[in-house]
Amino acid sequence: MSTTKLINSVAIILTIFTLLTMSFHSVMDNRDLEESSILDDSNSSIDYFVSKNSNDWSSSVSAANPVVLTSVESSNNNEVIVAGIMSGSTTMSLGSQSITSSQNIEPWIAKGDANGNWQWIQKVTVTGTSSFAEVDIADISVAPNGDIFATGRFYESISFGSISLTSTGYFDTWVAKLSSNGQWVWAEALRGNGDYDGTLVTSIDWIQSTSITTDSNNAVTIGGFFLGNTDAGNSGDGINGNQLDLNDAEIFVAKYSNSGFSEWIDDARGQGFQVVNSMVADNSNNVWISTTFEVSMTFGSVTANAGINEVPIGLAKISSSGIWQSAYATSGSGNSLVTGIDVDSQNNLYMSGSFSGSVTIGTQLNSAGEDDAFVASMSSNGAWQWAKSVGGSSYDTGSAVQYDEATGYTILGLSSQSSLSFGSQSFSTRGFNDSVVVTFNSNGNEVALFDAGSSTNDQLSDIALMPNGALLVAGNYNSTIDFGSSNAPSQSTSVLVPYIWLTTTIAVLDADSDGVADEDDNCPNTPNPGQENTDLDSEGDACDSDDDNDGITDNFPDNCPRNSQTGWTSTRDFNNPSNSTDWDNDGCKDNHPEDNDDDNDGILDVNDNCPRTSYNPPRPTWISDSITDMDGDGCRDSDEDLNDDGDAFDDSFDDCPTYYGTSTQGEQGCADSDGDTWSDDTDTCPLQFGNSSANGKIGCLDNDGDGWANVDDAFDFEPSQWLDSDGDGFGDNQEGVNADDCIDTSGDSIFDRQGCYDYDEDGYSDPDNFWDSGNGADAFPQNPLQWSDFDGDGLGDNWGNSTWLDRPENWPGEYVESINLNEQDACPFQAGSSNQQGVYGCPDFDGDGWYDNMDGFVQEASQWLDSDGDGFGDNLDGFNGDYCPNIAGNSNQDRNGCIDSDGDGYSNIDEFWTKYSGGDVFPNDSSQWADSDGDGYGDNPGTPISDDCIDVAGDSTIDRLGCSDFDSDGYSDPTANWNISMGADACSSVIGNSTVDRFGCYDSDGDGHSNKDDNWGYSDGADGYPDDPTRWGPPPSADGSSFGTIAIAGGGVLILIIIGSLFFLRGRNSNKQYNTMQMNQMGQQNYPMVQQQPVQQHNYAAVAQNQSYPQQPVAQADPAREYYQNLVNQGYPHEHAVAYTQQYFPGFMG
Repeated sequence: MSTTKLINSVAIILTIFTLLTMSFHSVMDNRDLEESSILDDSNSSIDYFVSKNSNDWSSSVSAANPVVLTSVESSNNNEVIVAGIMSGSTTMSLGSQSITSSQNIEPWIAKGDANGNWQWIQKVTVTGTSSFAEVDIADISVAPNGDIFATGRFYESISFGSISLTSTGYFDTWVAKLSSNGQWVWAEALRGNGDYDGTLVTSIDWIQSTSITTDSNNAVTIGGFFLGNTDAGNSGDGINGNQLDLNDAEIFVAKYSNSGFSEWIDDARGQGFQVVNSMVADNSNNVWISTTFEVSMTFGSVTANAGINEVPIGLAKISSSGIWQSAYATSGSGNSLVTGIDVDSQNNLYMSGSFSGSVTIGTQLNSAGEDDAFVASMSSNGAWQWAKSVGGSSYDTGSAVQYDEATGYTILGLSSQSSLSFGSQSFSTRGFNDSVVVTFNSNGNEVALFDAGSSTNDQLSDIALMPNGALLVAGNYNSTIDFGSSNAPSQSTSVLVPYIWLTTTIAVLDADSDGVADEDDNCPNTPNPGQENTDLDSEGDACDSDDDNDGITDNFPDNCPRNSQTGWTSTRDFNNPSNSTDWDNDGCKDNHPEDNDDDNDGILDVNDNCPRTSYNPPRPTWISDSITDMDGDGCRDSDEDLNDDGDAFDDSFDDCPTYYGTSTQGEQGCADSDGDTWSDDTDTCPLQFGNSSANGKIGCLDNDGDGWANVDDAFDFEPSQWLDSDGDGFGDNQEGVNADDCIDTSGDSIFDRQGCYDYDEDGYSDPDNFWDSGNGADAFPQNPLQWSDFDGDGLGDNWGNSTWLDRPENWPGEYVESINLNEQDACPFQAGSSNQQGVYGCPDFDGDGWYDNMDGFVQEASQWLDSDGDGFGDNLDGFNGDYCPNIAGNSNQDRNGCIDSDGDGYSNIDEFWTKYSGGDVFPNDSSQWADSDGDGYGDNPGTPISDDCIDVAGDSTIDRLGCSDFDSDGYSDPTANWNISMGADACSSVIGNSTVDRFGCYDSDGDGHSNKDDNWGYSDGADGYPDDPTRWGPPPSADGSSFGTIAIAGGGVLILIIIGSLFFLRGRNSNKQYNTMQMNQMGQQNYPMVQQQPVQQHNYAAVAQNQSYPQQPVAQADPAREYYQNLVNQGYPHEHAVAYTQQYFPGFMG
């Protein structure tokens, strides 16, 4: 493979990979990078320093052709695992390890220790032999036990050492396991059903993984997208005009055990092209995935929705058993996607990505240039905690994210074409793309920045945080890469290859050595490791003189200094004490749980009727006791208490001010012996609890509480009714329950109205002047089986046909067993008059008694059935009646609805319908149907079998069809309208075959020229050589030398004529029944006994013949062939010409 093709192949693979993982620019434009931009947090202007470990190192792949790195991971043993793809026919080296690819582009995976010593390199091999064989790698993941898992897509056959896989779809997915020492353990595939025929996709069945993760059980989960029929499901996509339709793809997630057993697979669907951009397993072994979608996307029973014209990020969680649990979406008009996800010990999510325009990720982010990177944090319940954008005037692409549990830092890896700065930290782009790492604290504020790059393209692919705190940064470069202030050595290359850089995490100042970085420390000079800060101001409690910031200093003393209410100021308003926030000036907020005795009088606010008793500053001194507050209500008796008996009624409103009483009705604050709130003096029943108030009885038993004592209440337990004037059990109160619609008339109706007259006792009231069936009255007042006629056609809605029990619930009426068939309305919603086939009351447009849905002829009253379905009704006496009601037919001329084979409208003849009835004499010829004279030729003119003599039966076949032919030689007898000059038989009483000088006369040698007779001489055109088919015209003059021959010939002819005449006469006497022997003896051509067919007609005029001269006989090469050919040239069909020739030349075979 040439270098150009190799580079192009790698570029194509990079483009495809990027398209699957990013929704915006995969190839960055080279822009003017002189402008600088600021990271989003404007409050982070603090000087930072970074501490670089002397053990930083870097590695670079060496190869003659391009090699690309896509992923970097770390094991729990601080080992380095990297993966990518390599050009075909290329040897790549990492340290002392190397591997060579076949002629195809192939994936590779390598492992090294924490010091950059490379231990092994492994690859996936393409074993397919076609030019379409292909394999790539999408992602890798390292399990807690050190197992390495990888996934990608492939087409045709590939191998993992001794393990082989073969695709069945256009692209299939592979997932495989490597042991920690670099040996392939197993490989499995997710497959589609489509294939590629070498030119185009014959059916689209595409399943492709794009991301992978492992959980605490060392199980592996992969995610990606699929089109068509695959192991993940049927997406409904396929080929559109022989082109792949990439407008819609669905995602899948599949889980495998550590041993390669497929545990489950599930999908999620939405509008647009969906792909799993990234995924991670949390500490509960749930898997979080990110994607993008349009309008809405469904994850099992969970749905995420997008705004109008938005393409948001979708985040979803699926349990370890494959059940979708939750889904969330961003918003905004811009484009965005997540490229990496990490999770902390509390299952909070941290993600990296890129966006353009304006997006809302908890907070609104606006890109500063083309594309900006972003980093964000989200809680496990979907609440956004913070989000920050990183970008300048050009393209800045977020590639990966890691969370450092030890420092609480979030680490973002990105590729940048812009210049960035914050505080004393800055970054200036060096060229096309530089690799940049930015760290953020727990509040999302930027902490530090470091980078690697050169004047050419140095793009970051991935980062990984090692357990020992070191950070792995990996990507690709194509010239020289410098690792900034790190002591890691620079690397150089002449082709695109990977770099791997290990550096320490970022450290910051901690002046008070409390373990909290100064930029995060609310008391940077006072140890405060817990960062307690009651009032959430800029100072922690350890260095704050007023911890809760209420205006009362802690040493006043403040009775509620910490872990209390904040954001308020202690105040007292002696003019309006209720406006005070801290009436007793104790530093505890009033009207809040932290101060439950606002005036500090010993009576809790919940029991204190005077919660802010007046006092002389600075603090209250009065305490409630039995002497100063006799009733213990918190009000000072000397100046505050207005209710001496403490019975809840102030003295000015108490009808019994010196007696503790509870009555509230009749009198206030007086005795109420039965406790019904009525004072004893006004209670009709003072010793019986009651609440009656109507009809002159106060405080008596009233079970339903309607004010009427039970003794007067017609409905003791129904509070909305008390009177029943007509005694029918329905109350007079029209607003109450079971109100009587006919107060003055006793009745037992219960359905349409209550308490009205119901003659047939079916529950529906009889109609009257004010209430008819339209209002719900009984449409059949004397029929207890019917009461409703919804469509008003006189038939009741109830039915008695048990087969109707499955009718829709919304139909009116109900099943009543004893209803007659003709009383039930089969169409209760439609008025109708149908009465046939047991269907009553349905629409009958033509009034023939048949329901329109059963009537084969809705608008024709004389027809209703069409048994054979041919469009003609079975009723023969009706319009267009069917003569053949049980046989579908299309005839419509002689009779309707019978079989008409040729479709000319005339029915075929059968045993009951002859041609005399009008049947089609020509059932297979649509151009003919009648034959008046019965000679086999049709009456219609202008067709191949049209009868030229309709009223005369005849068997002529040559000049005319179906005309009289006395001698049966095919030429019709001459008539007034058809004479010999027109082609009629010139010898109508003699079978003849001449066609040149005249038609139908005897021609013994078959050359077309007739023999001479009494009426036709040589001068008329007769054949002078009647026995020589090669010559004709007048015979030569007779002389002595030829007379003998002529005499002999003449004698022979005379004998033949005599014999022929005898047989001719015999034939005439035998009713013109000729046989083959007779015709042979006559020297005539024998016509085969076949059905006569029209033949080409020739109209020959008699012409003068040139004078013939004696000629010497010549030898004939094949007289039989020439005779046959002459007949064919005259228009005889082949079969006839062969038969005629064999009469003279029996050995002729045609």
